[in-house]
Amino acid sequence: TVYFRVSINSSAVEGEAKVTIAPKTVGLDWTNSAFTYDGGVHAPAATATGLISGDSCSVTVSGAQRDAGSYTATATGLSNGNYALPEDNTCPFVIAKAAPKVTAPKAKALEYTGKAQELVSAGEVTGGTMQYSLDNETWKTDVPTARKAGTYTVYYRVVGDANHTDVAAKRLEVTISKKEEPAPTAKPTVKPTAKPIPVITV
Repeated sequence: TVYFRVSINSSAVEGEAKVTIAPKTVGLDWTNSAFTYDGGVHAPAATATGLISGDSCSVTVSGAQRDAGSYTATATGLSNGNYALPEDNTCPFVIAKAAPKVTAPKAKALEYTGKAQELVSAGEVTGGTMQYSLDNETWKTDVPTARKAGTYTVYYRVVGDANHTDVAAKRLEVTISKKEEPAPTAKPTVKPTAKPIPVITV
């Protein structure tokens, strides 16, 4: 409030007036709007621009996210009351899916047994599910098996979860070898036993 007094000749007029100093609207400089999923919480950072020399002002940002996806961050406050946020106070940002951690399956060395055998040792995945196929069309989470001797192609791929990417199919060649027959055992040769010659007495 400003009080004033005006003197004109021998008379004076007094009064008061309210004066408002409006806060200065800042600009917003957004940085770091693209992230890759890592399990942490992320949001862009905003810096106030257009400040009077010597002033400082930090920006409060809301809307941080953890999971992969597209989001919008919002500047919600300023640390210096002499400044105001602009109408355009949002920033889109993206958290991209990360690659899953994969330990590939390994082909087994197999020999025909007459029973179904798993063709590979199971792979491991963090961030998705491993699937297997023998025809690159029908996919299952179970390790494929086979019974007959022969060579098989085992395909495997990873279907990522909500925060991880898929991994394209790869393949392994696995052989079930024929069972080796033991070599025949030679029969021992039996020499005929000589019969004694009878003695004839005359």
